[in-house]
Amino acid sequence: MGRPAKEKNLLMNRPLRIMLTAAQDEMIRRAAAVEGLDLTAWVRPVLLTAARQRVDTATLKKTK
Repeated sequence: MGRPAKEKNLLMNRPLRIMLTAAQDEMIRRAAAVEGLDLTAWVRPVLLTAARQRVDTATLKKTK
């Protein structure tokens, strides 16, 4: 018996592809490895945190 199905809004089924240089790719992979995480597990929170900060900053600028 498998684990229960996730709610639809929690499914992570949207890939994000970005172009990188070999050096950028290696740096990101090393950062993930240093923290003992696979690439996706490391990248997701880093990108989401950066996105939230930028959206919050832009929102604050618009309200001033």
